[in-house]
Amino acid sequence: MMWLAIVVVLVAVGSYANSLPNGFLMDDHYNVVENAEIRSLGNIGRIFSHPVGAGSDSSYERRINQNYWRPLVLTSYALDHQIWGLNAIGYHLTNVLLHALVCLLLFLLVHRLTERRTAASAAALLFALHPVHTEVVNLVTYRTELMAALFVLAALLVNATSNRRLGIDLIALPLLYALGLLSKETAVTLPGWLLLQDFACGRLSFVVPRALLRRGARTYVPLLLCLIGYFAVRAALVQAPAMDFFSGLTAWERAWSMLKIYGLYIRLMLWPWPLLTFYDWTVMRPAVSLADAGPGWAWGRCCSLGFSSCDGGDAHAGPG
Repeated sequence: MMWLAIVVVLVAVGSYANSLPNGFLMDDHYNVVENAEIRSLGNIGRIFSHPVGAGSDSSYERRINQNYWRPLVLTSYALDHQIWGLNAIGYHLTNVLLHALVCLLLFLLVHRLTERRTAASAAALLFALHPVHTEVVNLVTYRTELMAALFVLAALLVNATSNRRLGIDLIALPLLYALGLLSKETAVTLPGWLLLQDFACGRLSFVVPRALLRRGARTYVPLLLCLIGYFAVRAALVQAPAMDFFSGLTAWERAWSMLKIYGLYIRLMLWPWPLLTFYDWTVMRPAVSLADAGPGWAWGRCCSLGFSSCDGGDAHAGPG
């Protein structure tokens, strides 16, 4: 099994090794190059007590980032800066290694759940090579997704392997959840994944209410408390976005737009073409009705035909 894990890591690294000579791209310029906060480890306290954009030299960038709080990722930038300065190769190397580590965790998790090396290898290699990860690995800014995925997968692996008699999950799961939330808000979904895992593994059952309550109190209550604490701190630190790119839309239109975005994500996982370096509101137009909330097939045709209205432009959408 060890040699299979090594193969997964080597394939993950090799698939993005060509990104190492690249410079800083797009949002990397204001999140890394122009971010004064990451230039000294002495600023870590400020990183944890201010929104993402607080350290930018640009007032524009401070305004569009004032509703993001991802201190763990900025801390990783600060560590990179201590080693590499502003040599982009080091930052890209960190992203590539994080991608390899995420793939390794996925390999271990699938093997633990299925006890099949072939299934684990196939899942991890497909994940490592899937082109939908291109933006996440190639742009330093989108390290947020890599780190959130790292901690979520680590938590799922702990949940699948921990000895509950030792109470490891009582400490590890809330800790990993907190680290994921401090990387990116998408880690908020971890309790849902844990719930699905527990039902699939037979640890939870509606047939045995007592076991359900006991498991809920042991695993999910600490996670809920962690989430409440995170939202409380975040609410105290961040501000409402200075720019609302979907301003003027009704609540239903925002819901249709989110449905359309999810459809695009699913389509790109099943058929990752055409790919762009950046997906934002200039690419995915808001949906004004349920009929307009399809999975982006028309958008894909538009881009494949080369219409200029479908390119990503130079717009900014925050720190990833």
